[in-house]
Amino acid sequence: MIISRRSVMLGAGAVGAGAALGLEVPAAPVEERPAEWRPVLFTTEAKVRRARRRVDQRLAPFHGAWLRTKDAADAALGRTYVPEQLAHHEAWFSLAKSHAQDVRSLALAYRITDEERYADKAREILRLWAADALEAPYPGQQEPHSAGLVLGRVLPIFADGHALVWDETPPGERDLIRRWFAHMITPIRRSLEIWESGTITEPVRYEPPWLDRQYFNNHLGAQNLGFLAIGLATGDHRLVQEAVQHPENPRDLKELIDGVIIMPRDFGSGGPGDVWWKDVTLTQGAPAPEAGEIWDRYRTAAGKGLHYAHIHFRFLVLQAELLKNNRLGRDWFAYTGPNGENLELPFTFYSEFLLTGNSNARTGYYWRSSVDYGLLPLYEIAHREYPGNADVRRLLESFDRVAFDSQTFGWTLLLTDGEDDLAIAPHPYPSRDETSWTFDRDDDLENWTIRNAQVTVRDGALHVAITRSDPGIVSPDLLGLSSSEYRAVEITVRNHTTDPQVQVFFISDDDPTYSASKSVTATMSTGDSDFHTYRIDLGGNPGWTGRIRQLRIDPGTGLEPGTVSFDSVRFV
Repeated sequence: MIISRRSVMLGAGAVGAGAALGLEVPAAPVEERPAEWRPVLFTTEAKVRRARRRVDQRLAPFHGAWLRTKDAADAALGRTYVPEQLAHHEAWFSLAKSHAQDVRSLALAYRITDEERYADKAREILRLWAADALEAPYPGQQEPHSAGLVLGRVLPIFADGHALVWDETPPGERDLIRRWFAHMITPIRRSLEIWESGTITEPVRYEPPWLDRQYFNNHLGAQNLGFLAIGLATGDHRLVQEAVQHPENPRDLKELIDGVIIMPRDFGSGGPGDVWWKDVTLTQGAPAPEAGEIWDRYRTAAGKGLHYAHIHFRFLVLQAELLKNNRLGRDWFAYTGPNGENLELPFTFYSEFLLTGNSNARTGYYWRSSVDYGLLPLYEIAHREYPGNADVRRLLESFDRVAFDSQTFGWTLLLTDGEDDLAIAPHPYPSRDETSWTFDRDDDLENWTIRNAQVTVRDGALHVAITRSDPGIVSPDLLGLSSSEYRAVEITVRNHTTDPQVQVFFISDDDPTYSASKSVTATMSTGDSDFHTYRIDLGGNPGWTGRIRQLRIDPGTGLEPGTVSFDSVRFV
């Protein structure tokens, strides 16, 4: 029998996996529970009740997050969803993540409004993905060592949406989705095996162990997140235990926290048997790590040291959150490792980069990196867990907390997890006061990031080597520029290709998603030997309103190989 959500008193909670799986559960207040177990991932019944109360009372800033969530759910109602188990892991991730976030928005909208159309659409998307995945080769098979990276990030989102509409889902449908999740264990495990002892040859050759001694690469955190989420979603006791702490899993959560979070006492010799093998701190004289940095700091190529550090830290936080929501074993937010490792330290360390927008902060190690604001929404969890941390509080009180989490939660995190003891920021975010970039320092991307291209900064210009489709360069985030004060962008460029097209995209505070409708296309000369300056009018685009958040410049389509060099980019 299916128990309708409306037939269960709102005060009731769901049975967590700790009790359902028979694992050790610390003493905690026991919530009133419905007769039927449901899986719990990111969104507990207590969080649903709090979200409903905030919506009913129109409490700021939480009601703003609800309006955004409802907008996303309403948009999803009118979409047609076509799952596809794409062979390239990044292409699959882009498609699956957007669909998974829609499922969560729909499911939470249902739980707040009791409107069954939201639950019906969420279930429809889940059924489509489950059926397609069970009939097709696993996603990301083109690069099997990367399949676990994307499966581990997307399946928890799908699973949380499924859990929220569990009571409205018939048993046969539940079983279909359970089989889908369980089916994905194999490709994740294959990824882990390749990382631990395999060899890959494309696009670069990496040999064992750990693919050229990348002992704590972010792929490993994502794989374990996938194991944990699947175990909780399907009631697989052994898989949950394997992910948390198990001698047969060399990268379980305990091993990851102890190894991924850097402490001064961790520092070794940099020799082949050391976890600091090839670290530039030892080989090139870079600044030594500080307590709380993330192991992926070394990945400074293409300006992404901060990005990779942030996403791996996210994977640790999400695993701790899943286990806490299930009251399963120890509280990993309170755990301290053998050398002092704990989850509060990275929140503190990386807060300065987010607050200042300066990648040269602290020791200056990340000066080649772009400041990545993707971690910012997770500071809602940080404040809940570490309410006395002044750096966390200052960061949250400096930004509009109604923020879109592009990696996991969409618009929902503030509504379900935000605390109500913080002052509201006077502005959406601190202004960066940046309007021009000249690329005068070798190797300094000036906080720009790259998509589908190779870049160098030499001789006073940023050189984009085009070898793939859809290349682009992306400005620093959270520019906060007035659309009425700045109406155009001026680029000084040398186009050494035969493709004359340049397309400039932008996003704003009010519409932070890139789309063709918020872009302007212009024409460049081709086969240049000298630089030319072009002024591209953006003010005539209907979307050019409010505060402009970020810019993206796509030089050509990628169909014509060659190099496009940027001497400068300026807003005018």
